[in-house]
Amino acid sequence: MKRLSVILVSCVFVNLMKAQVYVSPNATLFVDTNAVLAVIGDAKNDGIIENPGTIQLKGDFDNQKSFNSKGNFVLMGLNQTVYHKNNVISTLICNGGGIKIFTNSISISKSLELNNGLIKPIDTSVFLLKNTATSTLGNTDSYIDGVLYTEGLNSRYFPIGKGGLFAPSECQGVKGDSSIVYGMEVVNPTTLELQKGKRVQNLLSSRYWKMNLKSGVFEHAFLSLSFSNDDAFADNTMVGVTQATDSVGPYDMSFDLLHKNEVSSKISSTGLLYTTSMKPITNRYFTLGDYLIADMKLFFLPNALSKFAADTNNRAIRVYGGVFEKTGFTFVVSNQWGNVVYKTNSVVEMAEKGWDGTNSRTNRRESTGQYFYIIKGTTLSGDSFEKAGSIWIID
Repeated sequence: MKRLSVILVSCVFVNLMKAQVYVSPNATLFVDTNAVLAVIGDAKNDGIIENPGTIQLKGDFDNQKSFNSKGNFVLMGLNQTVYHKNNVISTLICNGGGIKIFTNSISISKSLELNNGLIKPIDTSVFLLKNTATSTLGNTDSYIDGVLYTEGLNSRYFPIGKGGLFAPSECQGVKGDSSIVYGMEVVNPTTLELQKGKRVQNLLSSRYWKMNLKSGVFEHAFLSLSFSNDDAFADNTMVGVTQATDSVGPYDMSFDLLHKNEVSSKISSTGLLYTTSMKPITNRYFTLGDYLIADMKLFFLPNALSKFAADTNNRAIRVYGGVFEKTGFTFVVSNQWGNVVYKTNSVVEMAEKGWDGTNSRTNRRESTGQYFYIIKGTTLSGDSFEKAGSIWIID
C-alpha cells in the first residue's frame, strides 16, 4: 500500500484529496478549521492527528495513537471499519450508506449526524454520546445498530434500531447518579417468546428494548418507545410501555390514570408513532402492549335474589361489568351471625354462575333474609377495589 506521511495540512488550500493517508510515529497531521481533507481509501494513524477542520473518509480508519478532534469526521464509504482507541470525536457524520463497524470504544462530544448508513458498535465497545452531545433523529437508513450509550441525567433521544427496523426511544426525567452511564438498544427475540404480565391484553413480540447500565445508579425515567401501523395494534386499543426484570418477562403495564403523562417525544418528528410510560420505568427490559382500562360505570352487583324469579338472571347474584383482573379477587357472603356461607376467588365464577343462595359448606340453600358481602379485587386499570354491602334472599 502506498502511504503518505504528512507533517502539516493547513488552511492555505480549500480541499485536499488523497488515495490513502498514513501518519507515521512522531508525525502530526493538522487539518485547519476551514480545511477539508478527503481520503478515498484507508487512513492509519501511528502519530498525532489534530482536526479542527473536516476529514472525509471512504475507507477504513485505524487510529493507534492520538486523535484530537474539534471538527468534523465524515464517514463517506459504503462499508467501513473504524478503530478509534477510545478517543473523542467532536462531530461524527454518517454518510455513504452501508454499515460502519466500530471495533473499539468512541465518545462523541458535540454532535452525531445520521444521514445514510448504519453504525454498528461491536459488543465489547462503548459508543458514547457525552452529556454535551446532540444527535439528529436518524431514519430507516441510518441508526445505531447496537447499544448507544449516554452519560448524566439529561433527557436523551436514542436513534437506534435492529435488523432493518428503525425503532428509536427516548428517556426523560432521568433520576439517579449524576455520573451515570447507560445505554439503550433494540433486540429481536428470535428464540424467545415474550410473556405478557399484568394489565396487558396483547404484547408486541417482534422486538424489545434493553437498557444497559455501565456505571452509576439508575433510579427511574419516563420512557418513550416508537411503533408503526405495521405493528398491527388494533385501532380501538391503547398502546403503552411495558417493563420486565428480564428479557422473557412477564412484561407488566404500569398505570397512573389520575396523573396521566403528557410528556412529548422527539420521536414524533420521525414520522413514527410513540407512547410514553405513564409511570417512570425502573426495570431494564421494555416492549409495547395494548391494554384495557376498567370502566367502573359498567360494574353492577345486584342486592337481591329469588329462586322463583321469572328472569333467570335474578336467581343468583353475579358480578357484572368485566372490570376485574382474574388474580387477587375475593367474594365472600356471611350470614347475620358472621358465619361465612359462600366464598370464591374466581372472577369467572362470579360473572357466569354467581351465588344462588346455596351454603357452600353444607350444600343447602340459605333461608330468606339479609346477608352481607365483601368484594375485593384489582381493576383492569390496576386500582385496588373493595366494597361491602347486603344481599337479600326473598324466596
